[in-house]
Amino acid sequence: MQIKRVFQYINSRVFNKGFLLVILTVTGLSLSAQTNNEVSLYVKGPNTKLSLGDFKRSSDIETGIGVGLNYAYAISDHWSVISGVEYQKFSGNAYFDTLTDSFGTVDAEQESFVFNYAFSQLKEQVDAEYLNIPLKVQYETLGDIRFYAAAGVKMGVTISAKSESNAGSLQTSGYYEQYNVELEAPMFMGFGDFGSFSGSTSDIDFKSNFILNFESGMKMLFDQNNSIYVGLFVDYGLNDIRKGSAAGSLLSYNVENPSEFQIGSVLNSRNLEQNTDYVDEVKTLAFGVKLRYGFSW
Repeated sequence: MQIKRVFQYINSRVFNKGFLLVILTVTGLSLSAQTNNEVSLYVKGPNTKLSLGDFKRSSDIETGIGVGLNYAYAISDHWSVISGVEYQKFSGNAYFDTLTDSFGTVDAEQESFVFNYAFSQLKEQVDAEYLNIPLKVQYETLGDIRFYAAAGVKMGVTISAKSESNAGSLQTSGYYEQYNVELEAPMFMGFGDFGSFSGSTSDIDFKSNFILNFESGMKMLFDQNNSIYVGLFVDYGLNDIRKGSAAGSLLSYNVENPSEFQIGSVLNSRNLEQNTDYVDEVKTLAFGVKLRYGFSW
């Protein structure tokens, strides 16, 4: 009987230890899994720019906000891989003290003539919206307050792109070579001083945007599952997003309604008189502050 009780005692202890070992192993795996995945929401800005290549006139830094959703998978205590989706608005402007051009066309009576126009103090505001898909890696230290740095690339697909133009004045005239006369009136024919001018276009066509991204800052853990990131970022566009070559005049002559002018964008127009593009390339730039909330499990 004593020997039987000894064996029962040993079996019971071995079973309990084995059961405890399984529980601790499962619990350990569960705790480890809580730090493998993170979903984060963020907002970033406020500085963006559509860089217009060798364009010598002003192209200022504009306000453009980005928001996004990231998923990060930790491959170690320090390294993680990140992807997600992001909305980003880019803005830029171009300014001309004067802009003149001319091209041949016909009037309502099918008489050929050369249409001349001159803008003064012309400013064009360009806004482009992109949906970006990032792929990057992140390094972070340990502790409740951590240093982090992330780098990678983004591919952006155009959502919309539009421009709005305003000028201090617009003057037009028509030169009829067959009569050797230049008409500066009447306005109903599209000739004269039309004063201040404004117009817009929404048909700017941009290519996919490839962006080099870097960000760095501090990560603050409130508990095992919640954290706040505060950092600085730079998104540098790698490629020319202008699609195709520029074609056509910035201002068009409407034969059916000559006093109603349609204006395009300097991004896809040419100076026909000089046979040159206004802009040779378009690239994006965004930088500023990024605030991110992360939830881990």
